[in-house]
Amino acid sequence: MLHTDEVIWNEDGIFVNKQKLNEETTILNTTHEIVDALKDIYKLNALSYPKFHKMDLLSKVAFLSAHFLQIEKNISNIDAFERALLCNTNTGSEDVDKKFNNSRNLIPSPALFVYTLPNIFMGELAIKYKIKGEHVCYQVDREDANKFLENKVNHLFAKKVAKAVLWGTVNALHNKIDVHLKFTFLK
Repeated sequence: MLHTDEVIWNEDGIFVNKQKLNEETTILNTTHEIVDALKDIYKLNALSYPKFHKMDLLSKVAFLSAHFLQIEKNISNIDAFERALLCNTNTGSEDVDKKFNNSRNLIPSPALFVYTLPNIFMGELAIKYKIKGEHVCYQVDREDANKFLENKVNHLFAKKVAKAVLWGTVNALHNKIDVHLKFTFLK
């Protein structure tokens, strides 16, 4: 039997399975800078993942969104090669691309360069959750993304390629966050 959990993060707040995360949403609404808000949410959830502090905005948002899905408690009995990751992003690495381009005026920043790939957030998730199966990053119109990805996820389960799939859309640019991330797994 398939089970799906979802997180939606937008201007209205953060919702997990339609339940608003009040403390996290309050932090977002009261903290001026998004980067500071993400650090506060990370601390609130007592996370311990040192790479988080080096990540770009998109990766931090994807990392926190996946954390809210409590993937680790449902993935431990699934082989790493039967875990898949299918995501869509429309903003991609636009935020970092601009920062990296500006750094080229002096000395190009290798720390920024690594985040100039639009799918780098998926690499961060794959490392964290040991996802070694199918990985695909799409750039599909936001309106079409959910149905498009749902068809891909259904195909992976039908062909028995995956027993768990982290999938959805992750966008983060400046203070605008738009996430609809799902975790579907065999129960």
